[in-house]
Amino acid sequence: MEFASWIKKGVSVGVVTTCACIFTAQVNRVIPVPQSMVDSESRYAGKPFGYEFTKGSKTFQNAIRAFQTDRPNPHAEFLKKVSISIDKKLAEEEYRLTLEGKSVEIKVGSKNAGAWALTTLLQLDDAKSTSARIIDKPTVGFRCVLIDVARRFHSMSTLRQIVRWCQAGKVRYLQLHLTDDQNWMLPTKVLKGIDRNNVHKQPTYTNQELKQLQAFASSRGVTIIPEVDMPGHSSLLVKFDPATYEIKGSASKGCINFGSSKVRAKMRELLREVAVLFPGSPYIHLGGDEAWYPDAEKDPEFMKVIGKLGQKAGPQEVFVDFLAEMSESILKSKRTPIVWEGFGRSEFAKKRIPKKTVVVAWEGDYYPPNLLAEDGYKIVNAGWDPLYVVNHYPYESFTLAPLPRLYQFNPQRFGIFNWHNEPSRGVDFPVGTNLLGSMMCWWEGHEWNARTTLPARILALGARLWNTEGEKDYTSFLARSGHQLNLIRQRTIPFHLMVVGTAVSGPQHFSDKEIIRPISVHGDLKFGIRTDKKVPKVSDVMDSIVVTDDTVLTIQAFRNGEAFGETDFFETKKVEEVDNLAYGKRVESSTQADPQFAPRLVTDGIATDEANYWLSYPLPSHLTIDLGWVQELNRIDVVAFWGSRAATQYLVEVSETKSDWRSIVDASKLDAPATKSGTIHRFGVQKARYIRLHVVGSKTFPPTIGRICEIRAFLEKGVIK
Repeated sequence: MEFASWIKKGVSVGVVTTCACIFTAQVNRVIPVPQSMVDSESRYAGKPFGYEFTKGSKTFQNAIRAFQTDRPNPHAEFLKKVSISIDKKLAEEEYRLTLEGKSVEIKVGSKNAGAWALTTLLQLDDAKSTSARIIDKPTVGFRCVLIDVARRFHSMSTLRQIVRWCQAGKVRYLQLHLTDDQNWMLPTKVLKGIDRNNVHKQPTYTNQELKQLQAFASSRGVTIIPEVDMPGHSSLLVKFDPATYEIKGSASKGCINFGSSKVRAKMRELLREVAVLFPGSPYIHLGGDEAWYPDAEKDPEFMKVIGKLGQKAGPQEVFVDFLAEMSESILKSKRTPIVWEGFGRSEFAKKRIPKKTVVVAWEGDYYPPNLLAEDGYKIVNAGWDPLYVVNHYPYESFTLAPLPRLYQFNPQRFGIFNWHNEPSRGVDFPVGTNLLGSMMCWWEGHEWNARTTLPARILALGARLWNTEGEKDYTSFLARSGHQLNLIRQRTIPFHLMVVGTAVSGPQHFSDKEIIRPISVHGDLKFGIRTDKKVPKVSDVMDSIVVTDDTVLTIQAFRNGEAFGETDFFETKKVEEVDNLAYGKRVESSTQADPQFAPRLVTDGIATDEANYWLSYPLPSHLTIDLGWVQELNRIDVVAFWGSRAATQYLVEVSETKSDWRSIVDASKLDAPATKSGTIHRFGVQKARYIRLHVVGSKTFPPTIGRICEIRAFLEKGVIK
């Protein structure tokens, strides 16, 4: 998680991390923790140096080029010799690195392992190590992050940053969810013009953009997996050509006619096109989830397939048959098909769907994960708890597990958020199951929210899956991940922001207006700034900008008319700060704290920013505010998350000593819509040092997550004691 450092009313915004303040040169900076590492703790100082790779390293020229790009040193006074070669005795992602003074020897099991070894060398270099011996390989093979680029646009600049975070955490796969009901981002000749109805008004990515992204990712150890969602999540296809893709007689307008032979032929052609566009991916994800097709048997094409499948067949068997046919098509392209858990358990499914097909278990309602395991499917764990990160639209409600919970998760555990009793919280995959690994999914989010929400989470996922036993110290993880994320930012964003007019809470908030000025850290640069969320062009160059309302700025540096570094995003919101007895006071919570949605946010004076809240999971939970000394109060305002207007239920207690709790508010049955002003509770004057809020329920999905924007305390005058 990235935070901004500031000084009130005139701030230089440089992105730091949650625990950067505790980081010293003596802390081990390698992430994930290697399986075996001996570090002499010796550190070099003074003279800059570079690296010279031996001739035998040509096999890794792309990874070496990426390494040299990420670690430029044009003024090196001496060179360290690096040899890197493949050792067929090593596992595919295994590497062995020996650093002794000016010599580095690397043995790897594959090109991919070479990229991981160079990533570790980069981290050792930053730690100024002069001696280290590392033997390393991942605990879990399939380590994947999914980015939903179809609901909301993500620029290539953001995708490159996500690749860098995956590289830092040694996350091997980055899946792009390229098509959905809202937008189609896959370039295609098979369905030319399908992007004309894109909601965000952006065209598909180009072939060139995706080829360049794949090359960029591959040289850093990351493989791009394409996903084309079918037959559900396909409103754009139905709208594009209803005569062909609509299921006749069905109320569904978001599911293609998967009974039609013509439609099936088109989808096979599309999947062959995808295979050509993504030559480096061993997988193609074809979707297969949340398909809604009522009365499909009224369609003549469905009846033909049902007739072929037998008397006991129906639309569900046609659905399974479609998934099987698409999987077979992918297998013919010499790729492995992946589908969401979206079909039910049946003997027909077990026989019809190829056994090489990988099933992503994500919800458990269609085909419970324990039954998938029992039936012998190859499985990827994407259980909501803690592997879903959802930036729900149209409001800023986030569904996610706190960062420490993600860091500490058990890859063998399938967990869900929307549980109502302890047994339904999830299941464990038995030992020996065909469990390939895990996938963390970013759904529905703005790309500027991806920039703040995902970095530490990607590194946490990678660290945990790479070395499940060795990654156990959350404080150490925060320090290491924070440092690496700072370095990535410094290497890719060639400026910081001077912000004047900020609120006390920081530069992301202001009460009247803000003046924002980019300051170059790489010589003479010019800066393009836009407020429409698009990537700036040279014509957008300006020295500074004044904002007077909620704004998302996109900022791009230019040198000699060419883009220099990555595009950055800066979101700031106009807010009202309300002083009260609880303002700025210390807060403790009963649940693990997520750095982005920390307990301290309930006393920062701000309730008008809907994304500025304490996220509490699991419910019931409580937090305690320390007013500092015993004070009198007769009013408490509770501002729950108001974006969805759904109610939150809670209880409020006060105490002078933390041992004499007295109940003063019972809102456990509250059903009134949540608002920006919150719910005001008045009562007789109480003496208290501590205020405790118990969150017992929420009407915002899921009901197991609480979101509280602000808690205020007052002593109103004129009230009789």
